[in-house]
Amino acid sequence: MADTNTTPDKELDALYESVLNCEPAIPPEEVEPLANLVMNQERVGRQWRLTALIAGKDGAFFSDIANNAAAAQAFAHCVDALHDFSSLLRTMADLSDCAAARISTAGCNHEDFIKWMAEEA
Repeated sequence: MADTNTTPDKELDALYESVLNCEPAIPPEEVEPLANLVMNQERVGRQWRLTALIAGKDGAFFSDIANNAAAAQAFAHCVDALHDFSSLLRTMADLSDCAAARISTAGCNHEDFIKWMAEEA
């Protein structure tokens, strides 16, 4: 830890202290289930592939859905699954941003932290 405080800004000091005394962003008992979701084909894998597949379609595909009741019926069930998937990804994105911010805040106490961040892992 640094021996001197080079930041006269009280708000930055408060932010730093809040990170050093923070509660987990998720309860500890939720860590493993959340971490293991990445391997869950039903919850993540299929929706990931479905998202990529549909995102690669052009207007002809959506025109077919608009004009073909059977195609619309077949893809109607995808809507909720895709919304659920995007919500999960947003949650993970928020947690990832939180984790990165906390590491950055704690790490800023080291003079070489920015240099270390640039190094290959």
